Amino acid sequence: MHRTMSLVVAMQVSSDDVVMAADRRGTYGDPRALVCLDENMNKLHVCGNAALGIVGMPGAVFAPIVAVQNQAATTPDLVGALSAALREHYVKNFSLRPFITNAPMIDSRPMASIVYADRRSKGAGLCILPADLNFTPMFTGQRYAMQGVTSY
Repeated sequence: MHRTMSLVVAMQVSSDDVVMAADRRGTYGDPRALVCLDENMNKLHVCGNAALGIVGMPGAVFAPIVAVQNQAATTPDLVGALSAALREHYVKNFSLRPFITNAPMIDSRPMASIVYADRRSKGAGLCILPADLNFTPMFTGQRYAMQGVTSY
């Protein structure tokens, strides 16, 4: 079982530039005794004038992120394109979990969340796109965004 113990933090500084940081560890196993898979996992990506941070399983969202990166220069609504690409990718590859189910919350859909940050002023460009909400952009309305296990 893959555990999603990541942390991504994005902050918009006074010049309206964005600073983003993430851990680089990919882990596998029981969280009480983690077995490290990769100490150099890249969870931060540049996408046009935006930065993306991946929390959870980066491999589950890598293909749609690369597709959006390749179209970033010609896409006016980058966060909308990213949301649509991630949603389509999950429906095609992992299906949808019913809203009401007897199955455990952890199912076949990989847990992942994207922290999206661009240079729009006053935090209007910072949002989180979580898989469990079908990658709907949730704008923070603040000058910071954080996703993941905050104890890290």
